[in-house]
Amino acid sequence: MPEEIHTLYSGHLLSKARKKKRRRGYRKLSAELGIPEKYLEALENDDFSSLPGPTYIRGYLRSYSKKLDLDPEEILAGYDRYLKDQRKKRKRKTSKTKKKKNYAYLFLLTLTALIIFFIVSFFWIGEHKSGSYERSLDSKATEKELFVEGIIETSKSLPEDLPEIENLTPASRSLNPSPHPSKEIEQLLTEEKITHSLELNFIGESWIEIQDKISLLEYRLVTPGSSINLKGEGPFKILIGNSPNVELTFNRQQINLAPITNKETNVSCIVLPNGTCNEFFTSD
Repeated sequence: MPEEIHTLYSGHLLSKARKKKRRRGYRKLSAELGIPEKYLEALENDDFSSLPGPTYIRGYLRSYSKKLDLDPEEILAGYDRYLKDQRKKRKRKTSKTKKKKNYAYLFLLTLTALIIFFIVSFFWIGEHKSGSYERSLDSKATEKELFVEGIIETSKSLPEDLPEIENLTPASRSLNPSPHPSKEIEQLLTEEKITHSLELNFIGESWIEIQDKISLLEYRLVTPGSSINLKGEGPFKILIGNSPNVELTFNRQQINLAPITNKETNVSCIVLPNGTCNEFFTSD
């Protein structure tokens, strides 16, 4: 497509004059002028890029303008205006291209500067933190050294004639328990109170007398099916009439009364957990 039509360009003037003379085609004009049809059309459209060169173009314009009764100088002036405007357009395009290149260059330069800035900042911050950490470690090490030196100086200031620990606390030895308990402790241990259980079940008529070292606990006739349950520290002296009719249990263990029963009277006497009836007495 041709460039934008301008009324002062040579192409517009030639086209206007040809149409005014009612020369609709280029065939006759081409034959009369000896210029190819496509060249004539290109001259009217200011499409000089398809023509041989400036010298030929100027010759074609002179011949064509004379054929159409136009002033050749005016047509050549229009051609020069066209060339001048084209140079201005190319210059503007070149200027715009340079500006775009400059903008791109500035953008790349700014981006590169930012990248360099961030890289330098990253390494600087890392080194700064590392230096702070090392200074912190050095400070802690200095504090430890001062602390140790203070302990050493304090130990040097202590008197050399301090008594030994054994001589300072003779009373502490009395706090250690003796390997042999005293007689009072042994007596308390031997006199520890133990509770015993006593149970009598009667399967027939009987009588019973039970006492400990303090008092008389039971003394009565007992009917069949009865039972007596006692608990105490003991010892217990138990006197049982008709002992074959009685079942005696001491601390959940049944006692056999047959060996201690008088065969003639069927009376049994026993002291539990140990002892004999002759030795047993109360405080009364």
